[in-house]
Amino acid sequence: MVALSIERQLRRFLLAVTACIFVGTVVELVLVEHTQETLQWIPFILSAIGSVCVAWTWFSPGRVSLIVLRWVMAAIALGSLLGIWLHFS
Repeated sequence: MVALSIERQLRRFLLAVTACIFVGTVVELVLVEHTQETLQWIPFILSAIGSVCVAWTWFSPGRVSLIVLRWVMAAIALGSLLGIWLHFS
């Protein structure tokens, strides 16, 4: 019983941190005017999709929402790698 409560609290904490990271990313991108090219909108879209999945998992923590969240986070990681590659090329 106690282990489930700790796991639930940890999951909520990590979801809150993730939501803050998405909001912070969008604010930072707006401040540096990261909107000149079409490809520069990808992080905005990924942050929006990630925020929706985090909210879904926060309000309805179930097996399906966690699986979708994991796949979305994998797509966001790939998008981040694409952004790194684009910045260095």
